[in-house]
Amino acid sequence: RGSDKSKCAKGLRWAHEALALQQRVDGDVVKMEQADILNTIGNVQSDLGRYNDAGNSYKASLAIHDKLEPNGNTATTASVYGNLGSLLHRQGRVQEAITMYEKSLKLQESVLAPSNPDIAVTCNNLAVSLTKVGKLEEAQEYAQRAVALVEESDLQESNGDKQLFGATLRHIQKQMGKKAVHKSMRVQEQ
Repeated sequence: RGSDKSKCAKGLRWAHEALALQQRVDGDVVKMEQADILNTIGNVQSDLGRYNDAGNSYKASLAIHDKLEPNGNTATTASVYGNLGSLLHRQGRVQEAITMYEKSLKLQESVLAPSNPDIAVTCNNLAVSLTKVGKLEEAQEYAQRAVALVEESDLQESNGDKQLFGATLRHIQKQMGKKAVHKSMRVQEQ
C-alpha cells in the first residue's frame, strides 16, 4: 500500500507540472484539458485521503466547465459531479453528495446513450446515499434501475457491477423489511 501511495504522489506531482505548463497556453481546448487534469488530480488527492484538496480540484474543474460550457452538457462535467459526490459521501456529507449525483445523472441522461454503464454507476451511488439518509423507497428505485441497466449491458466488465448493484438492492430491500417490522411492532404496542 505504501508503494501505491508513493506512485500516486509521484503521479500527482506530474499532473501538477502538466497543469502548470498548460496554464501558460491560452485557448478553450487547452482550458478543457486543464479541467480534465484537475479532475484527475482530484481523483488522486481523494485516493491519498487529501479530501479538502480533492474538493478544491473538482470545484476548479467545474468552474472551467461552467465557463466554457454554460449549459454543462458534457459527459466530463457529469463525471466531475459524480466524483465530487463520491468525495462528499466519503466525508459524511451525504445530502450534498446526493445533490452532486443528481446533477451528474441529469447531465448523463442528456448526453449519454440510455444504456450507458456510467448511468448505472450514478444510479447505484444515488441509491447508496439515499439509503444512508433513510429514503429507502427512492433508493430502491435507483438501485433497481442500476441493476436493470447493467443486466441490459453486454459488456464483460459489467459482471462486477452486476454483483455490486445487486448487493446494494438487496441491502435496501433488507432495510425496508426491517423498517416494516419495526413499524408493525409499534402499531401492535399501541
